Amino acid sequence: ATAYTSGANIVVAGGNDPAHVVCTFTNELATGTLIVKKHVINTNGGTKEANDFNLHVKSGGVDVTNSPAAGSEDGISYTLLTGDYVVSEDTPPAGYNNVLIDGDCDSSGNVTVVPGQIKTCTITNHNTPPVLTLNKIVINDNGGTLAESAWTLTATGNQINPFILSGPGAEGNADVVSDATFMAGTYTLSESTGLSGYSASQWVCTGQGVQDGNQITLDVGQEATCTITNDDQPAKLILVKHLPNDNGGTATQNDFPVTLNAVAAVWGENVVNAGQYTADETEMTGYTASVWSNGCSDVGVVTLAPGETKTCEITNDDVAGKLKIIKNTLGGDGTFNYTVTGPTPLTPSVTTSGGTGSTTE
Repeated sequence: ATAYTSGANIVVAGGNDPAHVVCTFTNELATGTLIVKKHVINTNGGTKEANDFNLHVKSGGVDVTNSPAAGSEDGISYTLLTGDYVVSEDTPPAGYNNVLIDGDCDSSGNVTVVPGQIKTCTITNHNTPPVLTLNKIVINDNGGTLAESAWTLTATGNQINPFILSGPGAEGNADVVSDATFMAGTYTLSESTGLSGYSASQWVCTGQGVQDGNQITLDVGQEATCTITNDDQPAKLILVKHLPNDNGGTATQNDFPVTLNAVAAVWGENVVNAGQYTADETEMTGYTASVWSNGCSDVGVVTLAPGETKTCEITNDDVAGKLKIIKNTLGGDGTFNYTVTGPTPLTPSVTTSGGTGSTTE
């Protein structure tokens, strides 16, 4: 018999032999293709690659063949039966928590495979920028008046990562804070110099990362706060007393009590807070005082900045004494010689003649 087909119909032609026709039906599994791609964005200095991430394709909570698998930028191809699947990844490495699933998958990784079609899903991980906060603390307990904004704080990267974070100090504990462009790497911490009268502490970093002296190393996703403290230093005022004692005086500096702003002070070094002071002394009979000089005005006024040292001087000169000799004679007039002697120097040291009522000084 001769048979031929026309569409779904089979036509059998008659013949001498019994006519028979054999029909064969072939059923193939209805499959589609799912391609899963892994994309990693390292704009903040991350170093992970696609194969550092473990990807899954699951059906009913069970991994399909060849799942899990290390990620690939080019994608991993799966031939799958028609149905619903979920694309996911293991917990990403630290610093890569920004996960985006898109393409033919929804944001949760759900995708439906259709016979004969190719579906593509991409899992993107963006490295999380590190966060670095530079904090300034100022202690003004010795008369200092500078605010935190007087200092500029800076974190400078190295040649591999030349990123620079810089800004003035401010009240609070978040003076200078990095933004979304900040890079992972090693930074050298510093502050502006030239502000005399304040001592600086070492940098102290808390949180994550690794500190080595004035350097901090941060990986993606890590956070640290680095603080430096500046403390105002006390001032020093040196009070100097000059006592020539060239006219027989025997006083010492302790015979002239001295004060600063009416508070007892000492001759020599006085440790004080920064500010304005008036030096004064108690005078002593037989001595004349000069005006104040050097660091003080002539009336003893001086202004000291934190950490500053000044010297103020004053001279007390003993005043020469005077001896008055009066010679009186009774019952006549004559000439008498007399001599004045005494400690050296003596001005004058004389032998003088005098008559009645004569006077010599």
